[in-house]
Amino acid sequence: AYFTLAERKIMGSIHRRRGPNVIGYLGLLQPLADGLKLFAKETILPSNANLVVFLIAPCLTFILSLIGWAVIPFNEGVVV
Repeated sequence: AYFTLAERKIMGSIHRRRGPNVIGYLGLLQPLADGLKLFAKETILPSNANLVVFLIAPCLTFILSLIGWAVIPFNEGVVV
């Protein structure tokens, strides 16, 4: 979370504007505020969408991306 804060501050300096420094001292509470905002958001389910596919697709994408790591050798004879 704080890597994101550093990234935002660096991008802000590149764009010659202030980064996220609104919440807390030097913006140190910004990641917590972002997380709270994420959990407070309402989930919107489209009425015309197939709800099963709409809800399962992100989980399936995440699982398939993790499967890609399963064949990476970390050491000689160690494949997780």
